[in-house]
Amino acid sequence: MIETQVPEAELAKSCLAGPLPATSRIEIDAQESNAVEQVVDSYHNVDFDADDRPINPQTILVRTRGTD
Repeated sequence: MIETQVPEAELAKSCLAGPLPATSRIEIDAQESNAVEQVVDSYHNVDFDADDRPINPQTILVRTRGTD
């Protein structure tokens, strides 16, 4: 896992700013809070649709820090 220090303005121009591929399944797996570091981590299990490939499940971590 990687936590970036990229400024928000630069992230807004990245592939993460647009829509992700269509999905066939999204589940919230777990949520963890760390009061000392002021972060909340939410883990999501996602299957992205791929017309010509087998299902490739992914785990996506969404981290919120403080009020960000």
